[in-house]
Amino acid sequence: MGVKEALLLSGQTTLIGLTVVFLALVGLMFVIIILNKTLGGQRKPKQEAQPVTEKAATKQLSVAAPVDLVSPIDIDAKTVAVIMAAVEAASGREISTLRFTAIRRTRQTAKNPWAYAGAEGIINSRQTFN
Repeated sequence: MGVKEALLLSGQTTLIGLTVVFLALVGLMFVIIILNKTLGGQRKPKQEAQPVTEKAATKQLSVAAPVDLVSPIDIDAKTVAVIMAAVEAASGREISTLRFTAIRRTRQTAKNPWAYAGAEGIINSRQTFN
């Protein structure tokens, strides 16, 4: 077998392999679509974000937060309102269904930045927001 025949054979093998892989991926895509439709994988339509005014934020803060909110650090009401709005947006739940008992600063426990980044990556991969 010469070089020309070997190149032709390797080209044909590559083309056949790529065709099989992509056909399998397209088939898998159709199986997922069919399973999603038959098993009722319905998603809620996303609500458009409404701008929060300062007056509305303080109103939500007074409704959702308990009166005896104790925090080890001094945080002003605007910062608390922003944190609460961020939690509401990230969780997808309404602010009236959330209960905030305290807002605390977290500190980095790992001394090695690579260990901290790895732990943070694991934590973020376990969080699901629907």
